[in-house]
Amino acid sequence: MTINKLLASQQQRLESDTYSPELVQLVRNLEGEIKEAGETFTKSMSKYANGKILLKLNSEDSLEILLYCMDRRAYMLNILQDDYPFRTPRTLAESAVISLMSGRKLFPSRAQVTRALESAESVLYVELDSFAKNNTRYLGSLLLTQYLERNSLDELLSRTIERIADKIVESSDNERRGLYESTEFRLLAGKPNDVKLPLNDKEEWSAEALAFAQAQNPKHYSAWLQLFRLCDSGWHSKPKISWLKNAKKLIIEIGSENVEKMITGVLPKVSPDHSTRLRAVDAVPVPIDRQNESVLKGLIWCSGIIGGEAVANTLLIVGMESYKKVPNHGPRSGRVGNAAVLVLSEMPYDLGYCRLEKIKENLKNKTVLAYVERQQAAMREKASTAESSQ
Repeated sequence: MTINKLLASQQQRLESDTYSPELVQLVRNLEGEIKEAGETFTKSMSKYANGKILLKLNSEDSLEILLYCMDRRAYMLNILQDDYPFRTPRTLAESAVISLMSGRKLFPSRAQVTRALESAESVLYVELDSFAKNNTRYLGSLLLTQYLERNSLDELLSRTIERIADKIVESSDNERRGLYESTEFRLLAGKPNDVKLPLNDKEEWSAEALAFAQAQNPKHYSAWLQLFRLCDSGWHSKPKISWLKNAKKLIIEIGSENVEKMITGVLPKVSPDHSTRLRAVDAVPVPIDRQNESVLKGLIWCSGIIGGEAVANTLLIVGMESYKKVPNHGPRSGRVGNAAVLVLSEMPYDLGYCRLEKIKENLKNKTVLAYVERQQAAMREKASTAESSQ
């Protein structure tokens, strides 16, 4: 059968499904406009009549046209494999829809998310260009995550996920195994040990943090892993509002008392005698492990959301230990120490200020000392302003 006949057969099959004829026609019309615009269409969609219609679709129609394009792409990949013409107007129309809808909150039904996962599964056994592969994978896990924001995981969907996960594990192709590497997918497949975390266990605090999360209610394990990954993403000197919003949401899901218990019980073990599991006696300061450093800094930012005296005492320990000098290196971790100082400076005056004084006592690094003093000055000014306004 020729490619054109296969295309016609596929079109007829899809149009006999539940897809709206108007939305099917919209994708056809997009193909015509893309012939004119080429690959720049997605960047200038609002200049074209059908592009404008696509941009204004409501959530229900957005989800339907997305599933249609995923189904169409998956079908063609299965049938044509290496002969699939990736850069024709037809595939660029699919790509335009996928690119736009991936940024929207669509909240699919169970049947819809199952179809999306199965469409993504179908690309495991064919060769893909990077655009097709990444977008199909991303949308499968994206729609799954959006579904679970409003629904619990039932047995049928769990079996679907596990079946797909098993196929991926069995695949010998690393490219294909990477299609569903998302945390949520591996967890929901009942294989939490397959999830790669952004922590190693070379330091006692990090080993205990991992053990603590793994010992928690399985219902919250996904949220713990997401929190670790969010912490690992904090490369700035202070958390952004969006970062804090996401962290707060995860802390509420896990339970602030559980997060506080982990922070106050685990983070103090960042001290030199706990710096590496391979050094049982030697307490000479060593740098904090680079792989763990960002997660530790993010957990410190999270502690500011929780607050309280126990958390303040933990930050005092972490700040003092992080600023300790390593011979021929400098502080064990200036980034971690600065994060502890920042969070202490944002706490109530009676909790934060005196602990910053204690951190200052053994500081010899002029740059670090100046940073702590600036935070204290800001606290004094804030306290003075609050007092005068009363």
